[in-house]
This record gives sequence, C-alpha cells and structure tokens, in this order.
Amino acid sequence: MTNLTQLNIFPVKIFTKVLLDSESNRLEIIDECYRLRDKNNNGIKRSNFGGWHSENNLIQNKVFDKLHNNIIETINKDINVNYYKNLNNKVFTKEFISSSWVTINNNSDFNMPHTHEGSWLSGVFYIKLPDNYKQAGDILFQDPIQQRKHEIWYHKMENGNGRSFTPELGRLVLFPSWLWHQVTGNNTNQDRISFSFNIEYLPPYELNTYTGKKGEYT
Repeated sequence: MTNLTQLNIFPVKIFTKVLLDSESNRLEIIDECYRLRDKNNNGIKRSNFGGWHSENNLIQNKVFDKLHNNIIETINKDINVNYYKNLNNKVFTKEFISSSWVTINNNSDFNMPHTHEGSWLSGVFYIKLPDNYKQAGDILFQDPIQQRKHEIWYHKMENGNGRSFTPELGRLVLFPSWLWHQVTGNNTNQDRISFSFNIEYLPPYELNTYTGKKGEYT
C-alpha cells in the first residue's frame, strides 16, 4: 500500500511581521495622522462606515518615508525570496506603492467587505490601538472558496467563512489584493489608527526582464 499524499492546490498566503518603532517612525506618524485629520476633517469615503479616511496619496508625505521603505524592504527580502522566486533577484522600489492612506476608527466605526482591485499586494500596519486592543476591531479575511459553505464542519468555525486577526501595535500584515476582507467594529472609545497601502504588480512575462525601476525592462 502506498502512502497518502496531500496536495494544497489553492493556498492563500498572508504574511505578517512586527516592525520596530525605529523601523517605522510610528510615534511621529501618530501626530501626522491627527494633523492630516485636522486639515481635512471630512476625509474621504471608501470602505469605511464612520471613522476618518485620509486621501490615498501618503506616498508623497515624507513623514511616512521610513515606513514605506521598510515595507518595500520586507517585500524584497522576505516575500520575493520565499514566494516569488522567479523574480531572479529583481527588486521592487517605493514607486510601486500605488496608493497609501490612514484610517482612524473610534466607537462603532468599521470597514465593509472589499478588495483592492488593480493591485498585486495590499497591506495594513497598526499605528495606534486602544488599551483594550482586542475590542478595537479585527481584520477579517473571507474564504475565497465560497463553495465550501456546504460542508458541515465549515459552519462550526468561529467566524463562519472567514479568518480574523486581532491588531497588534507595529504589526504589518500583507495579503493578496484580490482577497475579500473587512474590519469589524471598534467597541472602545479610543482611536484605532491603521495605515494601508497597495503595491502594483508585474505581469509574469515581464518578471525576468525587469530592471528594478518602474516601467523599465531589458
């Protein structure tokens, strides 16, 4: 009798890492988030229900430079090496961050289910959390294989058809932009501040010829 072989043919890879304050400039960013909100109190409307959402152009804000750079460094050193090995040591640069923004959620604020169309990789970084951070609002990822709902064991899962992650100060979470996700409600009276971003992708046929500069190929 031969051994049983298990094949995981549709995995969804999510990456997570804690950045030190010295790597992210987190404490300085907190002040900048409130300055931006005071400057544009209405913010913009995206997936947020309540709360405050900044403009999507923080890549132009120098206060966020260190954070942007460390996100790119994480992608190049960790994700490209371990996940997209066919990049052949080619690197992404900060130019590939197509948009980045902050969201400030307080009591009862949440973010509705959504994806980030037109991007390759998206992520969130937790800047400031309430003292009771476990009640501040989890990020919930939905299972992309909806047909699994008919299986009996599936309905016994804590979050039904999803997997939630509790925010942690300085935690960076990276995930495929096509993956449906949402943020549950903040059940505290303190601010939950998160930084989110999108990374553009390279078409597969261009990976081997990419020079490391956006739009430039050999």
